[in-house]
Amino acid sequence: MEYSHIKGVGLLEIMIAMLLSVIVLAEIFRYSYFLENSVSLSSAKVESIEKNNVLFAWLVRDVEMAGYAGCLNAHSRKNIVDDEGYLLNEWLTVSGGELVSQYMSAHQLSVIDKTSNNEVLIKNSDGLKPDDVVFLENCWGAELAKIKKISSVNYGAQKKIQFYYPIKTAETKNIYLAKLVLHKFYVKKTSRKNAQGDYISSLYVTNEKNDSDEILENIQSMNITQSYKDFVISIAESENSSPIVLTAKGYNAN
Repeated sequence: MEYSHIKGVGLLEIMIAMLLSVIVLAEIFRYSYFLENSVSLSSAKVESIEKNNVLFAWLVRDVEMAGYAGCLNAHSRKNIVDDEGYLLNEWLTVSGGELVSQYMSAHQLSVIDKTSNNEVLIKNSDGLKPDDVVFLENCWGAELAKIKKISSVNYGAQKKIQFYYPIKTAETKNIYLAKLVLHKFYVKKTSRKNAQGDYISSLYVTNEKNDSDEILENIQSMNITQSYKDFVISIAESENSSPIVLTAKGYNAN
């Protein structure tokens, strides 16, 4: 009677298989770590770009716009009537970690007619609300006035703007109306905490009506240096991180 020999898996073969499995798993782990690290770096880079864009849209714009008053600018302030004292003493001020900017909005509305001593007629009133302070400007001079009421006339095709006080502007030819913008930027602590249990700080802006909005969170400090018309704005996200540095030029304010 003949017996057939059954061949099993040898120890050496098992060890080789285990070694190959370890190598494969190590490669999978290395690739997973590389992929996760790449995603984290990409996410951080995108977040940094987004923060730069937000800061550029707010801070750099407000530095460069400060003092803008249509055809006029900071040098022509003596030609601006401001009986109620709506303007600050300076168009652009930097104090510690705060930046205050004031200017006329670039969105201007054409004045059709002056219907009374405290009313004007315009085509529309996009973005304007009661209690907004506006410029009435015609390149030779400007006047500041506060809106009391906005009414629709001519079946809504036009808007009548009524002011709290009589306006001195007599001519309506080539007169433009635009909102006075006032922004104060600063960093302060919020009521939210990070993973370590510390209160986080954010960059805020306060407008001319004293309404505050949070622009960016996780901003520890803001430092601004000025050399004549040149401004360098340094934003620190934490003590150990590299700051975000922006440069701007105050074209109109000085």
